[in-house]
Formats: sequence, structure tokens, C-alpha cells
Amino acid sequence: MRTLVSVSVVLVVVYSEAAAWACARLLARYVQGISYALEPGPSPNPARAPNGPFDIRLGYRALPSLVDRLESRGFVVASQARISDRFNQIAGWGLYPPYREKTQAGLRLMGRDGTLISVNHFPEHVYASFDEVPGPVRETLLFLENRELFDDRSPFRNPAIEWDRFVAAVASFAGGKLLGGGGRFGASTLATQLEKLRHAPGGITRTPGDKARQMASATLRSYLEGTRTTEVRRVILTDYLNALPVGAFPGYGEVIGLRDGLHVWFGLDADSSDARLHAAMSGVVPGEAAEAYRAVVMLLIAQRRPAYYLQTAEGRRALAAITDSHLRLLGTAGTVPELLTRRALGVTVEVRATAPPSPPVSFVERKAINATRSRLRALLGARSLYELDRFDLTARITIDESAQRAATGLIRQMGDPDFVRTSGLDTERQLGRSDLSQVAYSIVLYERTPRGNAIRVQVDNLDRPFDLNTGARLELGSTAKLRTLVTYLEIVAELHAELSDTTGLDSTSRARTAQDPISRWAREFRDAHPGVDLRATLEAAMERRYSANPSERFFTGGGVHVFGNFDRVFDHQSPTVREGLRHSINLVFIRLMRDLVRYHEHRLPQYGTGLLEDPGHPARRVFLEQFAEAEGRTLVAQYYRKHRTIGGDSSFTLMLGGRVTPQRWARMVLAVAPATSAGGLGAEMAGRFGPDTLSTAEAQRIRRALPEGLGLADRAFVTGVDPLELWVVSQLRDTPEATLDQIQTAGVQARREAYAWLFRNTTAVRRAQDRALRIILERHAFAPIRAAWRRLGYPYPDMVPSLASAIGSSGDRPGALAELVGILVADGIRNPVVRVQELHFAMGTPYEVVLRSTTLPGTRVLPPEVAGVARMAMADVVESGTASLLRGSVRAADSSVVVIGGKTGTGQNEGNRTATFVFYIGDRFYGVATAYVEGAAAERFRFTSGLPVRVVKLLLPRITSLLLTPGGS
Repeated sequence: MRTLVSVSVVLVVVYSEAAAWACARLLARYVQGISYALEPGPSPNPARAPNGPFDIRLGYRALPSLVDRLESRGFVVASQARISDRFNQIAGWGLYPPYREKTQAGLRLMGRDGTLISVNHFPEHVYASFDEVPGPVRETLLFLENRELFDDRSPFRNPAIEWDRFVAAVASFAGGKLLGGGGRFGASTLATQLEKLRHAPGGITRTPGDKARQMASATLRSYLEGTRTTEVRRVILTDYLNALPVGAFPGYGEVIGLRDGLHVWFGLDADSSDARLHAAMSGVVPGEAAEAYRAVVMLLIAQRRPAYYLQTAEGRRALAAITDSHLRLLGTAGTVPELLTRRALGVTVEVRATAPPSPPVSFVERKAINATRSRLRALLGARSLYELDRFDLTARITIDESAQRAATGLIRQMGDPDFVRTSGLDTERQLGRSDLSQVAYSIVLYERTPRGNAIRVQVDNLDRPFDLNTGARLELGSTAKLRTLVTYLEIVAELHAELSDTTGLDSTSRARTAQDPISRWAREFRDAHPGVDLRATLEAAMERRYSANPSERFFTGGGVHVFGNFDRVFDHQSPTVREGLRHSINLVFIRLMRDLVRYHEHRLPQYGTGLLEDPGHPARRVFLEQFAEAEGRTLVAQYYRKHRTIGGDSSFTLMLGGRVTPQRWARMVLAVAPATSAGGLGAEMAGRFGPDTLSTAEAQRIRRALPEGLGLADRAFVTGVDPLELWVVSQLRDTPEATLDQIQTAGVQARREAYAWLFRNTTAVRRAQDRALRIILERHAFAPIRAAWRRLGYPYPDMVPSLASAIGSSGDRPGALAELVGILVADGIRNPVVRVQELHFAMGTPYEVVLRSTTLPGTRVLPPEVAGVARMAMADVVESGTASLLRGSVRAADSSVVVIGGKTGTGQNEGNRTATFVFYIGDRFYGVATAYVEGAAAERFRFTSGLPVRVVKLLLPRITSLLLTPGGS
């Protein structure tokens, strides 16, 4: 039916062409009713884009599903285009509704204040107007495709149809149907082809109905500006050249438009080529102009079959021959200077074998941009950044362009020795004479807004795609003390709630009975201060004292460890928890973490007094079985990875430690495969070492020494190999394709046998039992600690079950630490991070829609009192502790001091050195600054967390306008 309607429209046009003016007036008046306008709120009947390459590439086709997706992710439609009834009618007929289409689109990123931050143009090179198209390009295109386009005998003529070609095409098609052979239906003008390239599915014409639809759509579009079509025809030619699909280049992607085609396929500079071709019309034809013109003709021909003509050797030879033929015709026709065609015949233009090099990209400049593009890609469900960058989309993001520029300038200056020296950063401990280019700096600043936590600044000078804030597990040292402190305060808050219960229902709760240090303190404090509120309890908990003496040996993480303080002046003191955070005293937090572990150990269901002292305690076996299973699974995984790829003989050699003799090898065979007979053993040894290696008597003797019923532990003892390693090798010998999960499932009994010794009742074994119990209890205790950290943004599913986690051994990410501070600043509410404020699709088109992020509810994850006390402890670090350099750095408009809080940390792990400062400024801003050196160069640096503190000090005056601006969105 739609095809019939399209054909009917064409027939009307054919009938009316005899009176061009009347036809033009009729169509122009009709087209005036095809309109659209952007209005507030969602449209009840939004326009639906066709399914052509143009509509797909610019994202128009996907807009309905994108809007649904965004609405489910916290966006609302702020405004959307309303289409007229006639627009809807045209679309209902199956035509492509007329509007002024874009030559160039692409992703645009705007800062919070509307400042343009980044733009991706696609196509990259276009003709902005008809006058920019060089004469030879224009005339060649008309000669090849549409010779009557600029026939000005009638200013009202329809540019969608060339009547002589149209009649010939219809006759050819009809003849083909009547006489057989299918016929041809061509006669496409540039206007009609443009409709096909942009809006037809796949950019091709499949049926006569498709052709009629294209012609009718092109006809309507031709009269958008009124009855006269002279200017429209100029636009058609320009748009066609800009929309020309010239294949896809490996390593580059889709190539659209003549100018991009010259650049990508032939390596020509589009501007220089255009200038030479403009000059060629006046008779100036240097060799470069001839090359450019030949490339133009090749592309105009190749666009019909770009994959063949441009990407195959046979096609390139054919393209060269066809180009020569057309150049001769063009020279004879006289539409292009004959000298230009003659010289173009005499040059060779090679199609590039590799994609043109991309312009240099500064990852330093684009760090926030790339992070935002990745966020947008996930938000929109785009398959790739390549696809995202081609959308007709303007995104207003949360970055403050002025502050971003200031921060970027600062970290660039950090590589300048003169700046470092004048800024007081060249002391031996900070940077000294080290190579400044080795140090990477990162700064991220957030602002609390009604819609969430908006990223205002994100910079680093690591000139590669890696994101220092979210891309690695770094040891950030004493910043972990902040996580430990918050966990401690949470526990105190839980104890306060339990002990404040006056119903008597929890009189036997662990809070009232547990003997761990924190529970005992909470009970004693409560008894001494009846009716005390939570805030006062938390403040009192901050005044609990811990020894900072480094001489104690701590059994933790499966072994004995000693710890030291960075500043030894505290070694013989017993600071409060508050003082420990203020001065970043390691031993205070090691012992505080030990108390947290004990708190959770005392709440384990099977835990009871005397567990470690009483060999007959009923819970000992339960915990020992858990230890044996956990340790056994760990060992099985290690042995599986060790042996799964090397197999058979190599596994034996590895287990024998390289000391291979026939006798030792024979014992290993029987240990791994105990069912092997004496005869089978002899045969295997002969195959491995040669005939007569092992006599029958010797084989029988070895067989008797390792009888078939010998258990796994005894076989391991005889061979000197761990029993689980023997068992894993045995399993892989029988089923080499087995997965680790399958091996673990099959290994339950083997693990029991391997750890049977652990359950014997001897003095020596009891010492091993006590050690195992301490390990498994600590692991159990760290499970709720890990869960508490995860709830507050800790980025990893695991953490080291060691007291050293309190001083950074479990690693962290700067961005995750900033998230924790954001929770504290928000009085215990975890708000979403916002990067995108507004998305404006298809601006100025019938598909236009604007979506804005809404206020997303946060989640309470901490009591407000806990957040407040932790926040004040951070303020104390700036006021009197390790970040005192920042004291009084920001003043409000009334000259009052804005409170700044923070926590410093220095880490060294796996050859990397990090120094981090996580901070907040007032009640709106928070962030993190990091200095980082990786690899062997880290050994030459001795900077501490004082370095990022000073970087923040240098930054604050540069972003004062942001910090003092009233709260934004």
C-alpha cells in the first residue's frame, strides 16, 4: 500500500511538471504543513526515524529505546519535538519526512556552564557551502550523475527528476518485465540518491517502490525553502558530496564524504587539494592538482562498489582503467579544463595500504573527557566509543571547565623544575633531584548537589589511557586508617544501640556478655554515664588510648609481624585514637584493628571462652575443619595451576626437585598411581629410562615398600611431596582436561586425608592447632570488616585478613577513598556520582529530545553521628596533624575560615610509590589528590603524603571561584 501511495505521488509530480510553477507552488504550500517544534515535556507522538545509514549512525533510529533506557536510569524528558499532523501523515505513507538534514554531526561535550569542552565531528572534513566545492569537483559530479541539475531554464523545476533519464529507465524496466531479463530501473538524480544513501535500509534500492519512495521524498524536500529550487540544487550537490559513502578503511572505520575519502584513502590534505582544484579552473594545474583531481574522479566512481574498487588488487586495476576512460570523456566534453584531465591521465595515485595516522592525543587533556565518554557509552548501551562519537548528541556534563583547566595547568607545571623549586617542592624528601617526569599526579574534586555528587575536576598527567583513580589496586598507606576509624565508630554505635535497649529482650546479647576490649569499654562507659547519647559515646571512644610501642610481635595474616611508626617520637607514648589519626601513628591503628578482629571473633556462633586454652573445647574441631578445608582448597588451586599445563614427566621432575634417579622415579609412579603392578612399573620404567633399567626383583621390592593400600599421607611421606600435590598430579594424569572446579569437587576426601594429622591430640599438634585456630578466626573476623568497607565504597571483593590492612596492606583506589569521604560529608548518606547533567539529542531535527538527570535518592549507610565524628577527626588532621599546611587555606566571602578535613597516606608496593591525600572542603566539596611513581624509578623517590597536600595547597587559590560559588546542580 505504501508503495502504491509513493508511486501515486510520483505520478502527480510527473503530471504537474508541464506546469512547473504551478507544481512548485502546490508542493511548497503542502510542505509548509510538515513542521515540528521543540516543546516542554515528552511528546505523546514522537517522530520515528527511518532505518537508513544516516539515521542509524546519528542515533535517530535508536532514540525511542534510548529514551526508555535513560528514563530507567534517572533521567526525565525535559522537552521533545512535536510533529505536525502532516508530518505524521507523510511518515505514515512510508516517505522520508522532509527537514533540513545535517551535513556533520558527532558527540559534543559541554561543561556545567555550557562551555564547549570537546567535539567529535563526523565526517571530519566537509564542504560548509556550495562555494567551497571546487569547480572541477562540481562539474565532474554533474557529468557523472546529474547533468541537468543546474539547468536554469526553469527556476521552479523539480531537481529530483531528470525526465529523459526517467522515461528511459521506465521503458527499460517495463521492457524487461515484458520480454524477460528483469530490466533496469535507474535514473537517479543526486537528490534521489541522497535519499537512498541516507534513509533507505542499507543505503540501497531494492524495488521500484523503493525508488518511487526516494523520488517522492526528494521532491518534497526540494520545496522546503519555497517554490524556487535554484539554491536547493546547490545544497543538494554539496550535501551529496558530504554524504558520499566511500567504504570502510581497516583501522579507521566508515569513510563518509569526498573530503574525508581523499584524506583516508589517498592521504591527501583536503584543504590543500581544494585550493589547487579551485585554481585549476583558471588554468593553473600543478602536479598536485592533477593528483588531487584524479583521486576525486576515482572516488566518485569507486563509491558505487567501494569494497571492490578500493580494497582488492583486481578492483584497483579496474578502477584505474575506468578512471582513465572517464577522464578522456571529461576532457572531450569540455566541462573541466582539458589541461587538468590530460595531466590527471599522466599521474598515478595509489590507494593507501594503512590508515592515516591519528592526530596526537593528549591523555592528560582528555582524562575527564574519556572518563565521561566511557560513562556515556555504558549509559546509552552503545557498542563502542566509535559508535558513540558519531551520535548527534550534545551532553552537558558536570565538569567545571575553568577549574578543570586550572588543575590541568597545575599538574603540567609539576614537571617544571623551576616551578617545583619556587613552590617549595624540591626538598630531599619530596622531589629533590629526581626526574620529575617520572611522577604522575592525579586530582579529582566532587561537589555535593541536589542531583548527586557531581565531578567538577578530574585530571592526571599520566599520558596514557590508564585512569589512576579507578584503574589499579594501589597501596595508599595510612589512608586505610580512615576506613578503620569509621568501622570502629560503627561498632561503637552498634554497641550503644544494644546497650541502650531498655526492653530487657537482649539481656544476653553479646554486647552485654562479650569480653573483647571494645565491648567491655562500651559497657563500662555506659554504666558510668547512664543515658549518655550516641554522639557523646563516639567522642569518648575517640579518646580511648592505645600503646604506640613497636616492640610487640603480632601473629596476623598467617605469620608473625612487627610494625613501626613513621615518626618514632610516638614510640613510647599511648596516644588516643583521635591523636593516632591526627599524627598517623601506625601502632595505634594496628592495635585498634586487633580489637576490631577480637570484637568479631567474640561474635562467631561457635566462639566461646577458653577456645584457645582448652584442648577439649567443642568448637575447636569445627574451626579446625574449616581451616583444613580452606587451606586445602588454596593448596589444590596452587598445585593445579602449577601442573595443569606441563603434564606427566615434567610434573614428576618438578616434584623430584630435578634429582631424578630410576628408583626415585619408580617410587613417584607408585605414589601417584598406587594401583600400578610390579610388572607395569617395570614396563613404565623401561619406557622412560630404557630396557633393563629396573630389574624384576627391584620393581617387586619397591612395590612392597609402597603397598597398594598405602594412604595418601603415607605415600606423600615416602616421596617427600605434599600429599595434595601428589593427589592433584594423579588427577591430572587420569583426566588432563579437568577444570579447577572439577578438581576441587573431587578433592574433599583428599583434603581430609591430607589434614588428618591436625586432629591428633599431642603437644606438638596442639601448637599447630592453636596457630590454625588463630588464622581461621582472624579470617572469619575479617569477613564482616570487609563487608563494612565494601558498603562504604571499598572497591575490591577481598582484602588481606591481616592487621596490616589498617595501614594499607589491602590496597585501595583513590576514587574509592573519595567516595568514603563523600559519605562522611553527606552525614552518612551514600549519594550517586553524577557525570552527566543533560543529554540533547538530534538538536534542530524532528527527533529532537532533551533529557535531564533527576535527583536520585541516596542510601543511608552510616549513622549521622558516626559521619560527624569521623569528619571532625579529619578536620583535626588539617588543623593540628599531618595536613596542617592547609589550615586556613580557604576563606568564605565574609572572611570566615572554611573547614577543611583530610587524611594522608604513603604507600610502597611492588616497586610503586604512592602518596595520597583525601579531603573535604566545607560541606559541599571533597576529593582526592595522588602522586604516583611506578616501576624501578620508584626506588629513587622518598616523597611522602606531604606532596599531594602541597599540590592541593597550590590548587585551592586557582579554583576559589568554584569553591565560593553558591551550590550548583
